[in-house]
Amino acid sequence: MVKTISETPAEQDLSVGFFMSEGYLERASYLYAPDYVHAREMILPGNMVLDAGCGAGTGLPILSWAAGKEGRVIGVDPCPKFIEVARNQVGEIGLNNVELYVADARDLGEEKSGKYDAITCCNVLYALPREEADRMLLELNRVCKPGGQIFVSALGTGFRDYLLTNPKFGPKGVTQEKLDYLLAQTSFYTESEIDAALKTAGFEIDKRDTIELSAAYPGLAQGMFLCGEVPAYRHEVFARKL
Repeated sequence: MVKTISETPAEQDLSVGFFMSEGYLERASYLYAPDYVHAREMILPGNMVLDAGCGAGTGLPILSWAAGKEGRVIGVDPCPKFIEVARNQVGEIGLNNVELYVADARDLGEEKSGKYDAITCCNVLYALPREEADRMLLELNRVCKPGGQIFVSALGTGFRDYLLTNPKFGPKGVTQEKLDYLLAQTSFYTESEIDAALKTAGFEIDKRDTIELSAAYPGLAQGMFLCGEVPAYRHEVFARKL
């Protein structure tokens, strides 16, 4: 049984306005959906799939199709507004094999260990401090079946470096104090760091790729991540529970 939470943490409420703002969900769907297209290759018909940090449900149609009528997809996110949007989408499309819960993937409560054949964690870790991101990976390892797979996409360090070095943030009203707080609450990874985090959590790396966002999504990535001079990139890693 997934451990549900009744309300969003206060610190997360501060960002909900931005993430639910007009146009963001459309841009995010375009930017993040390819992650799920790549992740579907590990999902077989009949699989039990967990989408950890499913957000507003960008990847649910892809995961639902991959799991098939005999499979199930469980989406969890700690933000009730995201889950509300996702439920509306699931209902409109008629994804009968999808269930959604307001829940935190760092602590899935009494959820059975070794339950899931496949787990997706797409662009979630950056929103957590490093120790909390590590905690989430450990919990995902717990609920993954032995030999089961996880697909993780994680933002690289280019965006963080841009925040630290670009003077444009002064005129934009982002003070050093706010920037320090932001960076303390986030996790960006080099290739070796994301591999090490997964291995520490008990996964074995199957394969990986690094995608430069400015090349893959010209214009959109620059506008969304504000990375002009410093390349923004993300890592896509397939790993397996030992």
